[in-house]
Amino acid sequence: MYESKFRQLCLLLLTLNLPLFLCLEGEHIIGGEEAQAGQFNYHVAIEYSELRYQPYICGGAIVDDRHVITAAHCFVEEDGSGFRPQRTRIVAGVSDLEDRRGAVLRGVAKVYVPERYFRGEAATADIAVLQLEAPIGLGDNASEPIGPIRPAANARSYAGHLAVLTGFGTTSVAVYENARGERQEATGRYSPRLRYAPADVLTNEDCSRIKKELVAPSLVCAKMRRRRAPDSEPTGACSGDSGSPLVLGRSTLIGVLVRSPFGCSELEAPAVYTRVSKFRTFIRLAMRDVTSARIRSHRYVSTRRF
Repeated sequence: MYESKFRQLCLLLLTLNLPLFLCLEGEHIIGGEEAQAGQFNYHVAIEYSELRYQPYICGGAIVDDRHVITAAHCFVEEDGSGFRPQRTRIVAGVSDLEDRRGAVLRGVAKVYVPERYFRGEAATADIAVLQLEAPIGLGDNASEPIGPIRPAANARSYAGHLAVLTGFGTTSVAVYENARGERQEATGRYSPRLRYAPADVLTNEDCSRIKKELVAPSLVCAKMRRRRAPDSEPTGACSGDSGSPLVLGRSTLIGVLVRSPFGCSELEAPAVYTRVSKFRTFIRLAMRDVTSARIRSHRYVSTRRF
């Protein structure tokens, strides 16, 4: 039903005589493949606890029985003034959000974000650690196996390696020109099915050259491999994939998605991720619940069981 509304939006844009560059539905991560049950057992969906209609917010990665790594902007107000007050939870153990039989739901008890995110460095410190209200129960019976992923522990660039991005990102995007001649994008609903796509990790120098802007050392870029003909649909991360993990060799978390390319097309520019290895100390302290002037945290009061 939602997709038909999206088609109506595309028709409306044409009716208004707005130049329409792209109106795409279907497979997102755009150009990605549908994951099999248990294939990426570290991936979680993050959603608002008390919102029934489209509660999904971001993706994340399980790093141990009680913690998840995601993007800070999923939990911080857009103006950086503080943490969003809405309570959230993670959904683990399923690759289909519309079939939650056996899903593991855990409320988010506390979120940790680097202090410098709030001091003008949001673009280069966009990472968060979530402490859950109760252990996930790794190895327990769930509809799909649940397992943690290991955060990158060394300073390697990983450039030239092939990694994998997973996500429940949006299933439709339209790129059009508004009345002022500016290109804009409109996205549709998120995918209920987990999707994945291979992506080549770039050097920061190559990424800076492609994007025509300096890419900080605390970031890493990866460009999704195209699986269709050169003149076909774009391929790329999209809205809703924020916080999703970029993983090397099915065992090492090297990036957290923070910025997808305009129009969800990595044919034009790569996606940008927070480089996990640059935040090893932050992650270690947050997982130990250590108080530090370099970490800001927010605790949520539990009001219900999940």
